[in-house]
Amino acid sequence: MAKTTVYILSRIGWEYNDEVYFRPESEGGTPIAAYGTKERAQAECDKRNAPLLKGQSDGYMRDARNGEEGNEYGCVPITEDYEVVPVTLED
Repeated sequence: MAKTTVYILSRIGWEYNDEVYFRPESEGGTPIAAYGTKERAQAECDKRNAPLLKGQSDGYMRDARNGEEGNEYGCVPITEDYEVVPVTLED
């Protein structure tokens, strides 16, 4: 049985609860495009996330991630709207 991996560029499904944005556990996002290599998918993902990485976001999520320090409420700015999701297909 042959296996192939494709890389899905997906828009994250942020939700807002009158306080902060959060990623619902039941939401996988919205698929935008599929790529045959992780590098091509990640390059497009980085391109689409670039404005947020430059601080052009007014949305905040609750928990600091990867050792980041949050503001006085423990919130950090949203720095990504897109992510790459690998999907393995079997023949």
